[in-house]
Amino acid sequence: MNAGFTSNEGQTVSRSGPPPDIQSFWERTADTRWGRYMTFVERRAMQSALSRFAKPGTGLDVGCEGGRWSRLLNNLGWQMTATDIDPHTLELCRQRNPSVNCLLVQEQDETFPVATESIDLLVTIQVPVVDCDWFPDEAKRVLKPSGVLVGSFNNLISWRGLAANIKSTIAKHPCYYPKPYAVFRRSLRNQGFSIDYEQGYCWGPFGRHSNSKWISPATKLERSLQVNRLVSLSPWVAYVASRH
Repeated sequence: MNAGFTSNEGQTVSRSGPPPDIQSFWERTADTRWGRYMTFVERRAMQSALSRFAKPGTGLDVGCEGGRWSRLLNNLGWQMTATDIDPHTLELCRQRNPSVNCLLVQEQDETFPVATESIDLLVTIQVPVVDCDWFPDEAKRVLKPSGVLVGSFNNLISWRGLAANIKSTIAKHPCYYPKPYAVFRRSLRNQGFSIDYEQGYCWGPFGRHSNSKWISPATKLERSLQVNRLVSLSPWVAYVASRH
């Protein structure tokens, strides 16, 4: 997973790198049954975000990796800037999307490499930058008034979050479930955001690259039980928030 932390000193990625037909981590994940399910949920959130605009504007794709979201938005007429900390996957994004402004950034950065109130749409899907305490304030800084944030969040208060924290404690590795979604949502509201859309997902016990035959029944059960509405307890949450 590429964090895509950014700074005001973002550098344009070099022209050397892997060929554009190589798949990145998230592109390989998206080809699996579980990945297609995740992408379906995230695309619904993206559609909800885009429905708030009368016409395309400026977008920032944080942690763009191979550029799947930048490509989608660029094809819809959006003027995109894409950032990542990995120069190789960022080069994939640049080769595939020549009109996207691709910027290489550093993991320790705490600002995005764009001007204040210059962005209409901020995309943070599957990137841990949203866990950082500085993120809500920085999201507010870069978004125009009435700008929109679309992203996903790994929720600590969920069965996946608790299991991941136990595992990371035993293995002494960082955990990608550092805080509850309710805390993150409150931090956005404290910065003047309204939460316009929320969808819980990934309740099933499957890994990112799973092709299990049980994924389809499990996701149908998830929808029929409507547990995706229990966002405070959902393992992952896709959300849309508007800046006021």
